[in-house]
Amino acid sequence: MKQNSGVNLENIQNMNRALVIKLLYGGRLNTRISVAEASGLNRATVSNIVDDLITWGLVRESGNITGKKGRRSIALELNYDRYVTICVQLLRDALAFGVLDLRGNYKNLKRRIPTTGKTARQIMELLRRNIDAFIESVKKEHLGEILGIGVAVPGPFIRESGTFELVSHAPGWENFDIAADLDWQREYPVFLEHDANCAAFAEWWYKDSASRHSSILVLLVGPGIGGGIIENGKLLRGCQGIAGEVGHVSINFEGPLCECGNRGCLELYASTSALEKEAAALYKKGVSTSLSPERLNAAAIFAGVAKGDPLAIRAFDRTVSILGLGIVNLVNTYNPEVIYIGDILSQAPGRLLEIVNAVVKKHLRSVVYNKLQIKISRFEPEELIMMGAGAMVFDTTVSNSALVERFRRDR
Repeated sequence: MKQNSGVNLENIQNMNRALVIKLLYGGRLNTRISVAEASGLNRATVSNIVDDLITWGLVRESGNITGKKGRRSIALELNYDRYVTICVQLLRDALAFGVLDLRGNYKNLKRRIPTTGKTARQIMELLRRNIDAFIESVKKEHLGEILGIGVAVPGPFIRESGTFELVSHAPGWENFDIAADLDWQREYPVFLEHDANCAAFAEWWYKDSASRHSSILVLLVGPGIGGGIIENGKLLRGCQGIAGEVGHVSINFEGPLCECGNRGCLELYASTSALEKEAAALYKKGVSTSLSPERLNAAAIFAGVAKGDPLAIRAFDRTVSILGLGIVNLVNTYNPEVIYIGDILSQAPGRLLEIVNAVVKKHLRSVVYNKLQIKISRFEPEELIMMGAGAMVFDTTVSNSALVERFRRDR
């Protein structure tokens, strides 16, 4: 909502509906009374909203439960199976597709298509063709009503204009207007979001962070580094949608030149690409190792660390220590309650958190560090962003006073 803008009655009603939907999600609350107490809305208002949602088919009554003082209430739950989202992830070397319900469960439709060697235009043609095919499959197999299409993209992505500033390690996307390219789809709304923001939505919605944490930061550490920040249930995007581009925060102004044009960016030192380069440099110096020089990739280095390989340990410890220093800067900037580390680095050995926490503890004031939790994402890397794309569509729909009306139209 823009500053100094008013709110009409219809928008207030829709915002209240969105609040009730969010409170019911995942069984966080499950009666009209508990929703009224948590939301601050009076019971009559909550009852009217719930009755509307039941009429729309989004909420259903699921029996009686015993509440405080032995009072019996009617239990409520969202109808998770009624709606589905078509989710797409644009990776540097592939396109991933899936159909998910409101819980983030796949509905028997999933596909991954390699795109190495293809141009941006050819990749977009594949994307459009497969979205159309998935729409037809959902209808044919009666998998649910399509709420929207969520497309997770790497960054830096300028959400304001729908274009890429660049895609690290994937040339050809500079200034590509992906939003305009997706404008062919008129039947269902298409939502574009940075992949790290999608990851934040996944952690917030599907793992119940919303009920336990006020502020989370999700770090995707793969070939590049991206961050998604949620504060009190709201995604922090910034004026152009590039908030969270933490991989391009400079930690060495005299360092090597990054693809973004800056020098000494964090992802040049603390990404899996940086890890592999560090391992290759140590190999050339003659550091003892059992690893093959032809396969000094992240997975092999992780395995080497687990086996006590000297080169793997040196490369890993240096890269992860620098990531810890980057996290110190992020904590001082955003002050999150919990940080989740996801993507490829989340598959690293257990010493990852040990090293990161030691660095962060050393460089943060104790009063700040003692309130911080650093965790490994609870999602597999290949699932985190796809599930987040579905959560993003659902969150955007229920949070927008105009889009929430889609539930009414779909009844």
